Amino acid sequence: GCLLPRGQAKWQNGTLTLTLGAAPKYLHIRGYNSKNVANGTLVLGPFVGGTPMTMVEAKAQPNGTAVMLENVTVTAVFGDCYYVSDGFWGIKVKGSTTAHVGDTVTAVGTLDTENGERVLE
Repeated sequence: GCLLPRGQAKWQNGTLTLTLGAAPKYLHIRGYNSKNVANGTLVLGPFVGGTPMTMVEAKAQPNGTAVMLENVTVTAVFGDCYYVSDGFWGIKVKGSTTAHVGDTVTAVGTLDTENGERVLE
């Protein structure tokens, strides 16, 4: 889809505000030169959002809730997942990461339960 101010054929300038959920969003920008000829495209993203909350708050949410865990520490890294902790509680995060054990990260995803374990997808 295209998000433009009403009545404008092209976005000229200003602030673009989006509401993000757990599903990744991408921003596609096409540049134009002074003769109004397209001269390139820039794709930014993925951007994901969620409600910042503590680990305890997150684990108490129902499946399907988008959450953001800020300033958590990576405690283990595997090929298809990694674990983060707030120092007391931990949670599995599905997906790969370039982070290393001991790094402080922000984990964002949708809550689920697998075999009794809370996970972020």
